Amino acid sequence: MSKLQTWPFFHRTKNAHHVLTEPGNGKDPLVEIEDIIDFIEEGDVITEFKTSSQMMNEWDVDESLQLTIYNWAYEKLYGRPPVALKVIDFVKSRKPKLITLETKRDPTSYKRLFGLVSHVLNGIRQRIFFPRVGFWCKDCEYSGPCQSWQGN
Repeated sequence: MSKLQTWPFFHRTKNAHHVLTEPGNGKDPLVEIEDIIDFIEEGDVITEFKTSSQMMNEWDVDESLQLTIYNWAYEKLYGRPPVALKVIDFVKSRKPKLITLETKRDPTSYKRLFGLVSHVLNGIRQRIFFPRVGFWCKDCEYSGPCQSWQGN
């Protein structure tokens, strides 16, 4: 039987300061990350609970950067990768469903993650920003400038 654990990682404290650094480099921090893994099952299985209006599929979990970061963090903290990454998705629809999907990560997943993070940070440092419209816009302090952006 699994034991429920809320597993905080990447606290911004003196005793537990962690940063995402590119493998092989290890000296130049890319970003600080603070998050909580929902559940770690016995047997080293990271479980993430999701609620969605559309059913997730295998591609969604295979490409999830959040799960890649969790896998990386677990490996850094425990010295071994998790056995699996599991997503339990409660789909809110006329006929609600509970979907369970599993995936794994490998070194190519980390390479992609660090490449994306490096390119995004490079764009931010060069002050290159692109609007991304979505449900989050209603609460964003930049929605006005973002919506009036004309590409310059």
